[in-house]
Amino acid sequence: MLKSIDPVHQPVGPDWEWDGTFGSLLRDLEGSSTELIDPVLQKSSDNEDQTYAFKTEELQGIGAALFEQLINCVHRIPLVKATNTFPYWTGAGM
Repeated sequence: MLKSIDPVHQPVGPDWEWDGTFGSLLRDLEGSSTELIDPVLQKSSDNEDQTYAFKTEELQGIGAALFEQLINCVHRIPLVKATNTFPYWTGAGM
């Protein structure tokens, strides 16, 4: 999952980073459901580990590209079972 690391309205550098979760959640997707990216690597805001970093406009572009690819094949979007740690939920499942 991605988390915001820079709340500035127009940040100079990456303002989102991957927190290391949900890396294998969607491993069985068709190619049309994915977008190849080459994110920047930087130190995590939580520790000294390397993590992927993104800019808001890059994420918006990826979202728009995926939307255009999938708009005519909504029936093929995979269903992902909800879990207590499903994206955008707390650990308590809320």
